Parts: sequence; structure tokens; C-alpha cells
Amino acid sequence: MPPKLFDRTRIARNLKSNPGSKRNFVLDRILQDLTIRLGTASHRFERAVLLAPQIQNLPRQISRPQDSIDLRLVSTLVPVPGQFPLSPENLVLPETDHDLIISLFDLAIVNDVPGFLHQIRHHLAPDGLFLAAF
Repeated sequence: MPPKLFDRTRIARNLKSNPGSKRNFVLDRILQDLTIRLGTASHRFERAVLLAPQIQNLPRQISRPQDSIDLRLVSTLVPVPGQFPLSPENLVLPETDHDLIISLFDLAIVNDVPGFLHQIRHHLAPDGLFLAAF
């Protein structure tokens, strides 16, 4: 069992207290970079998921020159109506054959990084792509 480095309850409370109504230049920059990186990939992404501690204000689609990628948003910390957050410490997604998994900010608050990466690999298709920003 890895040591508990982060108090995820406190982090969730802090995120809830900031509803994200203001422009977030860091998130804007990360999403811009993500769009550029995905624009260079020739693969067509049919089963894509975006994981983040808080999914409010995240796009459900990324447009590239060749197509658009529909994203299923999954919260890993702050609950959203109709969805319980999935713990990155024990990541269980409905499918295990995603061709794209994007993780925004999870690596900065997860206690077991190698375990998280192992679980991500388990949910990727054999030729799947994992992108992370933290």
C-alpha cells in the first residue's frame, strides 16, 4: 500500500469552493497543447475518455483538421450529477479497450503513480494512446 501523500477529501473541497467560472489560463494552455498533439496523430479515435479531478468546463469534443474526437468525461474527484467520481487509486472504467485516454491533473494528486499508470494501461486497446498533463 503506497503512503498517503495527498488528502483527496481536502482537494475535492477546495475544487468545489472554486466553481471554475473564471478563465483558467493553465487549463486553456493544456487544452490547446492537447489539440495540437492530437492533430498530429493519424489514428482515428473512436473510444476516447478524458479523466480529470473536476470535469466542469472541460470540452466534450476535440476538433482536429482530419476529424473530431468525442470524449466521455469522467470525474476522478469532484462528483457530478448522475455520476460518482472514479478513484484514480482504483480505476475501474466500464470498458477496457479505449483507443485514447487523456488524464488532466490526476498525476499531481494520485498517491500511487505506478499503480495509476498500470491501471490506465489495462484500460487501453493494444494500439491505444495515453496523454497526461499535470
